[in-house]
Amino acid sequence: MSDSEDLQDVPLPALFQRGRALLKQLEGLPASDAGTQQLVQRGGAVWRQAAAAADALALFSSNEELEDLATADIKYLLIPFYAAEALTHTHAADPRARIAALTSAAEQYRAFLHRCRQYGLLSPPATAMADAALQQGDGGGDHGSKQQGRTLDAATLRQNKIEKFKREKYVKGRLAELEQRQRQQAGAGEGEHAGGQRGGDAEEADRELWMLQADLAALQAAERMGTLQQEVQILAHAAAMPEQQRQREREQRQQAGPPPDLLRQLHAAAGGLAGAGARREQLAAGVFRPGHVQPTMSVEQFGELEMVEQQRREAAAKERHERQQAARRAEDVEEEQVQQQRAWDDFKDDNPRGWGNSKLRPCS
Repeated sequence: MSDSEDLQDVPLPALFQRGRALLKQLEGLPASDAGTQQLVQRGGAVWRQAAAAADALALFSSNEELEDLATADIKYLLIPFYAAEALTHTHAADPRARIAALTSAAEQYRAFLHRCRQYGLLSPPATAMADAALQQGDGGGDHGSKQQGRTLDAATLRQNKIEKFKREKYVKGRLAELEQRQRQQAGAGEGEHAGGQRGGDAEEADRELWMLQADLAALQAAERMGTLQQEVQILAHAAAMPEQQRQREREQRQQAGPPPDLLRQLHAAAGGLAGAGARREQLAAGVFRPGHVQPTMSVEQFGELEMVEQQRREAAAKERHERQQAARRAEDVEEEQVQQQRAWDDFKDDNPRGWGNSKLRPCS
């Protein structure tokens, strides 16, 4: 029994969840591994069956607008995008097999972008990138070539990348908020009455979440279509070579390994990136610091320092006062000694030595 027969009775919501789980498993796995390719085949079968189930239910119509879509059906717009994502993981030794997988992936991306543009689901950055990718993919007619030349000039491509980066950053942040809110509501365990009151808000949040998912997927699909086209051209050139020549060149590359010049360049680039990273951190620290001088201590620490400084000043003033008093006392003592010496000198001047006995006569 084949995989498609096993999936016949699986409902569309279960197929959608199973396909997303398989894509999650493919992230980070080596494409050349046999187990990875089995997952790719299973994922492709799941998404083909999901697309068939969506067509059987007639969920989408060219006469509808975005307001006509049910909230539960918006996520199924992503089926072609997820199918293309699974196809891009295809790995084969024969370039023709890889070309077929990438061509199918590009068709799925194109169908997804056309459907999103039909419903007016895309933001202005996603619309600009989707138009450029679709024109580049169609490439039909002189008018289309001229329009493509006007649209895909270097300045426009650069502006599209800038707008894509800004939009992706906003969408991913908003998706994280909505998913966190849904997890909180699911884990709150509130009663049926409260849940009924919040049913409308939950539906609006779910609708916004899947519309943002589609917008983000459109940005990624528009960018990957150009990459797929370049890879298909390279693979077509390789497929035109004889098999023996391809095998011989493959063996030569495996034996030779990376060229020495490339290794030196990679080492130099790694060293330059390390130095640039340190320099970038240093510049960032200087750029994002405040314009004013930040305090280096708290108010309590400053008060303690002021108290210590005041005590030091008081001790110095007291010591200076004591020295002045000591010097003043020394001057007074010296002045007293000088006065005593002067008085003694005056007495000696008034009373010369032996003056009291000069006129004495011996007693007769």
